Amino acid sequence: MKREQNLGDADPTYPTQTTLGATYQLSALTKLFFTQRLAGAPIVPIADFTANGFAGAGSRRETALGVETRFGKYTSMTGRYQLENGINGTDSFAVMGLQNRLPLTKQLSVELGIERGFHLLGPNQSFNSGTVGLGWQPTSDFRASARYEYRDRGGVDELRHLRTGEG
Repeated sequence: MKREQNLGDADPTYPTQTTLGATYQLSALTKLFFTQRLAGAPIVPIADFTANGFAGAGSRRETALGVETRFGKYTSMTGRYQLENGINGTDSFAVMGLQNRLPLTKQLSVELGIERGFHLLGPNQSFNSGTVGLGWQPTSDFRASARYEYRDRGGVDELRHLRTGEG
């Protein structure tokens, strides 16, 4: 369980949210996962780019159930079923992705990923996503990362910047 709280005014690019998650290790290379994101507001870009085709995500709740399989030490492939806006959500997707972590040093790495979300039900459309980020792990007990995601959903591009810190 992870809680991210804005201490001052609400930040539209990084809203107050709670994320619940669970994993089950099937084998040395494969695990099942479940995540539930509950946010006070949708994630929106810093600036208004709607005239240029950029828009924010309208979802405050996201549920995902899937499987992750590792290929070697740094690469993994995921498949998940994703619901947006709750269990009776407006949209559902079957998502397949590939992630790669490229170590630069023992503490610093570059993270790359691609995803294809096949739209199953609801008013939205399928999407493609590309991610680039940096990961920093100075000790075994602390990991921080910054990530930029570009998503194309039905001709409307979505810009997302996510930051995480884990202890």
